[in-house]
Amino acid sequence: TYHRAAAQAERGEVRPALRELARVARDFPEVAKYHRAAGQAHLVLGDLEQAEDALLRALRLDPRDADALTLLGNLYQKRGRPADAIPL
Repeated sequence: TYHRAAAQAERGEVRPALRELARVARDFPEVAKYHRAAGQAHLVLGDLEQAEDALLRALRLDPRDADALTLLGNLYQKRGRPADAIPL
């Protein structure tokens, strides 16, 4: 399901992919990359609050997830919070 949803998102079908990614993250809450993928989809869709929540969940599970750190930094930059973005 995760790989199918990720491929769907890569094709630009982000909203339907997000439904699957959110379900996978809910069903397997211990997997950081599922939360990161859902966060990235939220970020692409401009749902910044949900994106931040999902990325922070991913980072609680794997604090060294470079992709989640980068995405969260990009999110903070979009929100006009460069001081929070720079260390990430």
